Amino acid sequence: MDFTKLSQELVRALRGQRSQAALSRRLGFSTNVIYTWESGRRAPTALQFFALAEKSKKPAADSLAGFYRQRPRWLKDVVTTDVVTSLLEHERGRIAIVQVARDTQMSRFSLARYFRGDVDIRLPEFLRILDSCSHRLLDFLALWTDPALLPAAAQAWREQQLARRAAYERPWSHAVLRCLEVAQYRKTPKHDSSVVSKLLGIENAEVDECLKLLEESQQVRSNGTHWLPADEVALELGANPSGSKALAAWWLNVAAERAGKARRGMFAYNLCSVSAVDLQRIAELQRECLREIRSIVAHSQPGERVALIGVQVMGLEKDD
Repeated sequence: MDFTKLSQELVRALRGQRSQAALSRRLGFSTNVIYTWESGRRAPTALQFFALAEKSKKPAADSLAGFYRQRPRWLKDVVTTDVVTSLLEHERGRIAIVQVARDTQMSRFSLARYFRGDVDIRLPEFLRILDSCSHRLLDFLALWTDPALLPAAAQAWREQQLARRAAYERPWSHAVLRCLEVAQYRKTPKHDSSVVSKLLGIENAEVDECLKLLEESQQVRSNGTHWLPADEVALELGANPSGSKALAAWWLNVAAERAGKARRGMFAYNLCSVSAVDLQRIAELQRECLREIRSIVAHSQPGERVALIGVQVMGLEKDD
């Protein structure tokens, strides 16, 4: 993705029908800075972008809270340099800076300054780092505008939406997709659905139906002998709360069914009484754990197993 072009298009989308000069003045500039941002002569900093969002009636802090669904402790009512730095550190988690440098093709020394907040990060670099660390850049863009209207992101957005629909309609499709990365499948002389069915414990017919849907949603392609995953599309399904809850419940039911039969794996629970405050603390710890797991998964090589990792924390009171 061209992050410089994406930055220009994002500024243009937020400007809407207002003139460049008028919006520049509203931001406190005496020159037509919006023109320089949209033309690519200069780029706004991430902080300037959030200020632009505020002037465009898209409160930055509230939008970011929606991005996380649970407002992080570091997210203040006003987006400041400290908030930008905390956001980057939050998304990086325990990913080494050298790994981020490899993924983004940026200098690790520049990255270290950005993560420390020593310098204001420009929007293109901010978007690049966010994409590398979170794999949720498209959902970030959706906070401010319809990504389908951004030429630099439109195709990736369409593919992500197709992939999400596939996940909801046939949940096993995502597991089949992951199986195509596993060495045991790749070592076969040609595609064999029975290899995938054994790896997942499902029927061949289910594998075939999933592959059909994966092909229709452009998540796989054939090289003549095997099905191969297309470019990775990160699937964050929280944008549809009811659908994501139903999908989570579906996979937890799979885990419950397998728990009674499995000879390997970790199946544990803790039934306890805690304060409401501590229940929130436990939930945040689980979210942090899940972020770390995703980081490990993103950089794990080689692919040898397909795993189901379930996380749930809830009060047992009956919902009204």
